[in-house]
Amino acid sequence: MKPQLRFKLPLISFRNKPVFFGLKGNAFYGEFDNGKSMFIFHSNVLIAIICLIPFMILFFGERPQHIKNVYTLVQGDVEQLPKGFEFEEYGPNSQKFREDKQAPLAEPEEEPDFLFEEELEAVENELFHQTSYHESKRAQFIKEREKIIYQFKKKYNIWKNEEMSNEMLTAMNKKISQLFIKIILDQSKVEKHVYRFFTDNEELYKIETALMEQAKYHVPASIKLAQSALETGYGKRVINNNFFGIKDKKGNTPLSITTEYYNDHELKRNRRKVISKKKVFKNGKYFWQCRVRDHFISYNTAWESFRDHSRFLLENERYHPLFTGGKNYQAWADKIGSTKYGGVGYATSPLYGKLLKGIIRRYHLDLLDY
Repeated sequence: MKPQLRFKLPLISFRNKPVFFGLKGNAFYGEFDNGKSMFIFHSNVLIAIICLIPFMILFFGERPQHIKNVYTLVQGDVEQLPKGFEFEEYGPNSQKFREDKQAPLAEPEEEPDFLFEEELEAVENELFHQTSYHESKRAQFIKEREKIIYQFKKKYNIWKNEEMSNEMLTAMNKKISQLFIKIILDQSKVEKHVYRFFTDNEELYKIETALMEQAKYHVPASIKLAQSALETGYGKRVINNNFFGIKDKKGNTPLSITTEYYNDHELKRNRRKVISKKKVFKNGKYFWQCRVRDHFISYNTAWESFRDHSRFLLENERYHPLFTGGKNYQAWADKIGSTKYGGVGYATSPLYGKLLKGIIRRYHLDLLDY
């Protein structure tokens, strides 16, 4: 049978002789040395080989890496890392570069910042894209809250909050607290330990108390509740009924271990308190994250801690800028943080304001600011 198709392969030769490729019937063939050497294979075989090529590339090629977190890419061979870097673990499921080899490494620990930092991204992703369900529940709560406030004011013919008696405020705040739990917390995805922290009344009616302190001392209820959650890890670490990490400047209480963030000057000034330190990069700047020993005020009851927090903010001239923005929780959170970012310095953590806003947004605590 004569070839149906025959052509010379360009730029290909064997022993200085041309190589031809052609088609005879249903078979492809190749020949060289004037037809003395030939190989033949059926067209179906060629089609099958061509079809297999993409699958072979996918199977034998470099497989995609599943990234569980941003540090997955550096969890392999340490020798492949840039010279001068080494691992430093900041939490139970995270690793991060550090460049300062001279700084001693502290053992990883679960400090509040890291507990809350892990959920911060989830907060922003979840709440900046709130579902219509969440929006409807927020709207429902606001409507019912305003109805409760109006009914109390009308009943007692008192139209200013500051003129209400303690008994009136207590009764009204109790109803608002119950409404918040029923409409918001009970119908949201709230973790068990968080729900227990806000609703457990064994030590204190936290929501009611925050509402009362808001009326008496003008500290937003959302800020007070978020701070108490952040400072205690949602109640997991409460020392001597101190819910707000207020320090005892007189040194009358036993020493406790906490975490502070210092710059070089602050580290030198507080070196006697420091147990261990490590350099970290947070919020665009480098800091020394230090485990320190310090004194914290001891309270007889949780209520005393909530009341002292209100007085501490209102009576301390350092915190007067907080009250210029009314009950805007975002303004409070932005101002209350580290002095390194223009805050009044309630805490040294560079993430303090962001973490407060994250807690408030996630659990809709801003609905309590009226």
